[in-house]
Amino acid sequence: MAAAFGSPPATPSAGLQAQRRPGHRPVRHAARRRPRGPGRTRAPRGRGLRAGARRVPGRRARGVLAGLTSSTTREEMARAAFEGVILGLLVGESHLNRAGVDTSGRLIATGGGARSAAYTQLLADLSGRDVLLADAPEASTRGASVQAAAVAAGRPIRDVLHAWAPPTTSAAAPRPGSETARDGIRERYKQVAAWDALDGESAS
Repeated sequence: MAAAFGSPPATPSAGLQAQRRPGHRPVRHAARRRPRGPGRTRAPRGRGLRAGARRVPGRRARGVLAGLTSSTTREEMARAAFEGVILGLLVGESHLNRAGVDTSGRLIATGGGARSAAYTQLLADLSGRDVLLADAPEASTRGASVQAAAVAAGRPIRDVLHAWAPPTTSAAAPRPGSETARDGIRERYKQVAAWDALDGESAS
């Protein structure tokens, strides 16, 4: 199964955190399973930072769910939603790498998704890297403050960054066997995200 949705859930942070609530079991169960190769993939594209291969403005954002079978479970669909967000980020990282930006440093998860054990574990599996959490509830605001302080003090941003860096803790590590499925999952994501047949349709 592969999926490409025009935009992520209206409240992605709430969706990622929901797996911690009693009774919301699909995401929690799906995250426990190791990647097994291309199967169920959500490829978001549309508005905001979680866009995939293209930006599709406003209400013209559309999506597709491909590869469903009669045996597809709700756990697999929940996992596909998580993986789609993560894979979109990893595609963005690959673009940065091609532009000469070094992204080989630490991988620190922030925001609402960072509070989800399912999200951080799947991020570790699909990136092949250890995932850390920073002791900074408002990480984006902190980053903006670092830049502002550096400009105000006339100091290199890197110096202020190191001086203000919060402590980090380990959140997840790639599970054994995840590396064998990673390439196939990422390739399937790219194929689905590249499909543009619905992009030009107007909202009903």
